[in-house]
Amino acid sequence: MEWIEIKEDKRSEYNDVVAHPLQSYEWGLFRETTGVEVIRRGLIEKGKMVDGFTLTIHKVPKTKFTIGYLPKGNAPTKDTLRELEKIGKEENCIFIQLEPNVTNDKWSMVNGKFPRPSFHPLFTKYTFTLDISKSEEELLKNFHSKTRYNIRVAQKHEVTVSEKNSEKDFKEYLRLTNETTNRQKFYAHTPSYHTKMWEVLGSSKQYPLAMISPPARNFLNSSFVNVKSLRDIEGEPIVEIHESDAIARGIQSGDVVDVFNARGHYQSKAVISNRARPGVVNGLGVWWRKLGLNHTNVNEVTSQLLTDIGQGPVFYDCLVEVKRCAAS
Repeated sequence: MEWIEIKEDKRSEYNDVVAHPLQSYEWGLFRETTGVEVIRRGLIEKGKMVDGFTLTIHKVPKTKFTIGYLPKGNAPTKDTLRELEKIGKEENCIFIQLEPNVTNDKWSMVNGKFPRPSFHPLFTKYTFTLDISKSEEELLKNFHSKTRYNIRVAQKHEVTVSEKNSEKDFKEYLRLTNETTNRQKFYAHTPSYHTKMWEVLGSSKQYPLAMISPPARNFLNSSFVNVKSLRDIEGEPIVEIHESDAIARGIQSGDVVDVFNARGHYQSKAVISNRARPGVVNGLGVWWRKLGLNHTNVNEVTSQLLTDIGQGPVFYDCLVEVKRCAAS
């Protein structure tokens, strides 16, 4: 058996051997956006991945030392602990804190010692999961009587629960979080932290294409879009897509496509081009909305959020999906 470093090409295989969202490949991507070093490992046995973990490394201010943190991992084995010990020495860790996703306290030994329980776990000991594939009757039957009572009270007051994933709903979530923490007087992560989480985790599977929006070649900036001679040279707003991504979506050059994500959508002519890398689409920007199809442009799918300090534009990813419009 050997431990290997996990890269993008092993994402799916890695996710199959970890059992908690905090150990997923995608959670590691999010943590990297916060400036934390992320180390992923997979254990290979007879050519197959059988175990894995994501470890984050946190610097101790004003020292050369670090602290390792591994939340909600699989039950640690001797192999896992030996690999963590090796990484800890390489990363100059004072200690590595493990909070395994297990329902018992049976720990393996490494170098003849059991790991010492942490003084202060950061997450709750257990994560409870609810199988919502069951019928409503089955679910309610297994609830505590007080829970069923609270549900009936909520229904009486017309409380509803629904899934929301638009940019507008996310802003409302930030507002409610701020209101709740101020009222209850407890601390929570900053709006920028939640925003990064939203940007990275909210769309990776539903919106698999990364979008960039460089300015259209013949416009210096949006002020020059009013110059007709420049518009005539540029032609019309387009979105460039790689041939492999176009074939997978039944798109041909000249088709009108809908580019969309949870923030919004816009329509444009598609151009199959090697200027777009596989997995990336180029939505050439600077075009005014009124000159785009249906009076929309690339800004419909970019983030409009502002930073919590300074009220400037946030750093963000722009993940989208592209589909051919029926009228094309």
